[in-house]
Amino acid sequence: MHHLTEVADSSTVSLGPSRLLIVDDNAASRKLMRDVLKGQDSYEVDEAENGVEALKMLEDTTYDLVISDISMPKMDGISLLEEIRKLQPNLPVIMATGFGGDIGPRTLELGADDCIYLPFRVEEFTFRVSKALRVRQLERLKESLLERNRELWGRVITDPLTRVFTRAYFEDVFRTEFERSRRYRSDLGLIIIDIDHFKNVNDVYGHLVGDQVLRRLGDIMQDAIRRVDLAARYGGEEFVMLLPATSRSGIQLVGERLREQVETSKFTYEEDGEQKQVDRVTISLGAVYYPDERYSSAREMLKAADDLLYKAKNGGRNRLETNW
Repeated sequence: MHHLTEVADSSTVSLGPSRLLIVDDNAASRKLMRDVLKGQDSYEVDEAENGVEALKMLEDTTYDLVISDISMPKMDGISLLEEIRKLQPNLPVIMATGFGGDIGPRTLELGADDCIYLPFRVEEFTFRVSKALRVRQLERLKESLLERNRELWGRVITDPLTRVFTRAYFEDVFRTEFERSRRYRSDLGLIIIDIDHFKNVNDVYGHLVGDQVLRRLGDIMQDAIRRVDLAARYGGEEFVMLLPATSRSGIQLVGERLREQVETSKFTYEEDGEQKQVDRVTISLGAVYYPDERYSSAREMLKAADDLLYKAKNGGRNRLETNW
């Protein structure tokens, strides 16, 4: 991952200052955010009073990040988010709200990249902004690398067989997310997945069919997660899913839904010009949640999920095990 950091840093310099759009009907809130952001040399900041004005600005100007309040006249933040996702699916959006409850997780489910609660702490605000921009820069770097060398990008961050992220990239992101969760006491979920009796698939159908099963599982996982989540191949037939800002019930819902989708999916392959189907494919899963006083590091959290995975296998397979 060190090499990727060096590439990303050099690319970031050449991209110039990041351009941000703040959307809020409260002039004092806009000024506070603008003043904090303008203290960073790498940001250019524009402002809009509501969603309607913001959409017009987005038509004329290319932005790297939008920070929007939720409650606004004419067009609220949720409606603005929905419109942005239609027009610019990859544009990072951070939602800001003074309301508690489940409004934060709801904005993430609707496609926001992050949510910050008002009044914010300057340190947390700048961290979340820089994190969202880092993802944007990685996406732009990915596009650039794909144009210059598609094979290189695949080796660096994407598993070439399953098209999910690599173990190295997952471990890098997981450490960062764990530290953020520990610092701000925010929800974080982790699920480890393993294909049941995968050796039998390879023995009966051959390794080429086994590769197709792995690729199909990667596709199912990608369809099951939100933009803010991460799916990666951890090794062999083992996968991981990282679920930021997800409650225990949310983690369990994702895990059970994935298990059911795999169990009911058709894993097909071609032989002698005919489409054939692999016998029943199932997965076992181990899921953990943070904050949890039992885990003082990302490694301990990962170990706990792995232990639960083996518990699921020993308990009959095709099941999700949690420890809450």
